Amino acid sequence: MAEPFFDEFPRSDEVVAIASWRWPVFFPLGAALRRKLVDRIDRVPLPPSLITFPTLRAGGNHQPWMEYRNGMLDGLGPPTDDRNLPISMIVNDTMLKEMLVADWRPADRW
Repeated sequence: MAEPFFDEFPRSDEVVAIASWRWPVFFPLGAALRRKLVDRIDRVPLPPSLITFPTLRAGGNHQPWMEYRNGMLDGLGPPTDDRNLPISMIVNDTMLKEMLVADWRPADRW
């Protein structure tokens, strides 16, 4: 998720200029577009910092947090105590809006 919020619908050049990112999250974009829950802005290239799969954490709920490195089941790494690592999770549009408005951060869920 991008760090800045936009009061108005952003232009493509504003989206391309985003330099700061909060945290990655899995979001069913195709379904959200079909259901008209989100609007398409434009097709823009991925920022270089987001091209490689990010290191996430998986686990919790009475299990230790583990590093999750490459998006595959074999990507589980060692246990981690890094509360700032993004969490491997899927969110819907309602949850995503709530997280953004509340300025949610991965450290909030430990």
